Amino acid sequence: DHDGLNDKAEQSAGTNPLEPDTDGDGFLDSLEVAKGSNPKDNTSAPPPASALVMHYHFNDSVADQSGFGNNGTLVNDAVYSDDVPAALPVGKSLQLLNDGGTEKQGVTIAANPLLNSRLFTLAYWIKPTSAQTGALDRLTGRAAFGFETAVGNASSVGGTTSPSGITLSYYIGSGAWNVTNVEIIENEWVHAAWVSSDAQMDLYLNGELAYSGPAALDTTPGQGSMTIGTSYLFGEGFEGFMDDFSLYAAALSAADVAAIAGSVVVPVDSIQFTGFTRSGDGSSVSLAWNSKGGRTYALDYSTDLKTWLGVNGNISSGGDTTTFSDTVFPPLNQSKLFYRVRQN
Repeated sequence: DHDGLNDKAEQSAGTNPLEPDTDGDGFLDSLEVAKGSNPKDNTSAPPPASALVMHYHFNDSVADQSGFGNNGTLVNDAVYSDDVPAALPVGKSLQLLNDGGTEKQGVTIAANPLLNSRLFTLAYWIKPTSAQTGALDRLTGRAAFGFETAVGNASSVGGTTSPSGITLSYYIGSGAWNVTNVEIIENEWVHAAWVSSDAQMDLYLNGELAYSGPAALDTTPGQGSMTIGTSYLFGEGFEGFMDDFSLYAAALSAADVAAIAGSVVVPVDSIQFTGFTRSGDGSSVSLAWNSKGGRTYALDYSTDLKTWLGVNGNISSGGDTTTFSDTVFPPLNQSKLFYRVRQN
């Protein structure tokens, strides 16, 4: 079902192997399992701000900082620049020189089910260095024309030209492009955040709501690879700078959007169990997970993925890997036992 869980993991979690989102709450089963919410209960969901699944600083790298390994690849000699937004006083940005003749510079990211949530927030800083050579110069693209965003002249796509002649548009997977008519100023940094909810698509500029329009028609923003700065066919490229690119598998609140517009996104570390051993008589369980030095963790267990009971709320980090032996809480003769670990 392309949700990132194999059949064995689906069986262990009790989720539907034919449905990527068993409880229909907009969060993929794999994300709910990773974040400790119940993938079978649509009233249980991971906190939106913890649903960061892709994040690039563009500091001489397109390595994903979210912890989910969605690393990018530079396309056609895109470069890094010292020109960054005032809100990001250190680091670098991505510079794209798509000038009409070579509109193919950008970043490509391989397909991953974690990028397919129907509820999402896509955020980035942009600085157009020209009025753009086309009406729909891509900021983001998706294979087979899934959800895409673009900057260009609104009148060329049936909208009203903004005072500067530059505006943002988005494509929801079918039909015509939706033109926001919000003004984008040439040679000025602006933070844009697209928030996709069940009801509508909201666009925030510099942390403030600037536009609301039709929601995405598709159940997900796309199933294939993703591009930044160019279309998935490597054309109609954006000319300018981009920085602090992030994708959340959740519709963030207005307060969350304002927070990431005003500062660098601080990703929540992805914690994965790396070892699990249960004694033959069921009296103890030994667990191991990836960790970072100097931090503490809380461990809970459940027999049904609904009710969670605390095992230990103050486990000191063991460095890169932390181990813990539960000799008190595991119920005897229990055929299924689930654990989750959280960073304090």
